[in-house]
Amino acid sequence: MHTSGVQVGGYALLMGKPLNAVTRAEAQRLLSRDARAVDKLVDAELIGVVGVVGRTRLLSRDDVSDLAGRPPAGVSVERAGPMFGAAVSLGGLELDTDPDHLRYVLGWSDQREVPSSAWAGLWNTGRPWADRLVGLSLVGTVSGFVVAVAAITGWMAHPRSHAIEFTVGPPDGATSELVLGRALRFPRGPAWRVLYGPAPTAP
Repeated sequence: MHTSGVQVGGYALLMGKPLNAVTRAEAQRLLSRDARAVDKLVDAELIGVVGVVGRTRLLSRDDVSDLAGRPPAGVSVERAGPMFGAAVSLGGLELDTDPDHLRYVLGWSDQREVPSSAWAGLWNTGRPWADRLVGLSLVGTVSGFVVAVAAITGWMAHPRSHAIEFTVGPPDGATSELVLGRALRFPRGPAWRVLYGPAPTAP
């Protein structure tokens, strides 16, 4: 097969586009996500950028295919079954510039080590919900794909905003199997949602 012979990000170009790349529009179609959701997946490094042609970023087809093939999570935001925990919607890892938050970064990166404080807060659940969630699971998602899960062991309220930061520990294996690396539909609206499904396995 004839190619241009040019390399972009280690990929051979054909007709100005890496053979193993997709555009954002193609990623939207393959993932059934809108442009903003795809951009969040890129920001969180779940989808790599393999090159640029003009103003168009070219995205890794392998990464998009991996996400598209992920099975659905065993829990849901729909009221079916007992309360499982809470899902939170994350963006890419970035500096947290509020000194009151006592953390350096917030969000998620699939390629870097992320401290739990970056995604376990701060969420406007309110204190009553925070109390109800202790002992259940906290599930971190990016554009509807689960990237992290932890057991909620307690919570702290921000002194000014009263937003909640959960204290977390490792989940049990059965809980991880239900959600981690799976797809979870996260409707538009609040950045956190209650999850329902199978009861968590006791440690």
